[in-house]
Amino acid sequence: MIVLIDSFNKHQHSEILNEMFLLRASQSVGASGAVDAVQGGDVPDDFDRLDPAYIVGLDEACRVISCVRVLQTTGPHVLADLCYDLLQGEPPLRTATLWEATCFCVDTARLDASGQGAGSVVGAISAITVALLEYARDSGVEDIITVITPQLRDIFQQAGIVPFDCLGATAHPCETQTLVALLACTDAQIAHLRAISGLEGALFADDAHVCAMRAGGGSIVQLKLDLSDDIALYLLEQIDAAKTMQELQAAIALTRHMLEPGGPGAQRGTLGS
Repeated sequence: MIVLIDSFNKHQHSEILNEMFLLRASQSVGASGAVDAVQGGDVPDDFDRLDPAYIVGLDEACRVISCVRVLQTTGPHVLADLCYDLLQGEPPLRTATLWEATCFCVDTARLDASGQGAGSVVGAISAITVALLEYARDSGVEDIITVITPQLRDIFQQAGIVPFDCLGATAHPCETQTLVALLACTDAQIAHLRAISGLEGALFADDAHVCAMRAGGGSIVQLKLDLSDDIALYLLEQIDAAKTMQELQAAIALTRHMLEPGGPGAQRGTLGS
């Protein structure tokens, strides 16, 4: 499950953002990319104060397992203002149809490092990259430029993510070898990545579902295991229909009640089992 967090909804997802920053801070330079190498691991950094968009991957318990930060290149961004030496004398790329993605990060301690599917490092990178490309494409963006390390490039290649262009350099102020990669936000590229990674359906969850799952301790995941059950469908509909935080809290409270041991749902043997 993927959640998009930007200036419009970040007040709803402050806990997720805190978890995301903790994950970034805990990662090595190889996982987090050039920004952490330059900033000495400062999280959040100056670019986080520009109200970027974040694409954050969550596991079934709604814990943060992956993330990437997205900035427009028409304003301040890492490649233009921090790792400009990587451009090898070329002027910074600034256009409304090009976005910068940095701070690719996955929870290598929680995810399987050797597998390919859901619950693996490669699977998490595949999902968050497809989400990134779809979000960019739907926003009218044609290409993504990203500052990554050779280690992350290798993970990209394992996932079938092949940049159509790449620059490489070891340059001050970046303290590690970094690469500038370009990714095309095309339907063909997205379809290719979805096919080889087995991703189907919508990746982004709406804010109400994410808030409900966080507040309910994953109870909505339990409900989704049996969508044929009338009560489960009813509870999900109540959460989806919530228009205010008060209505959402009421729907969550009802869900918790139904999942309590000895509660109505547990008595039927269909919920919370």
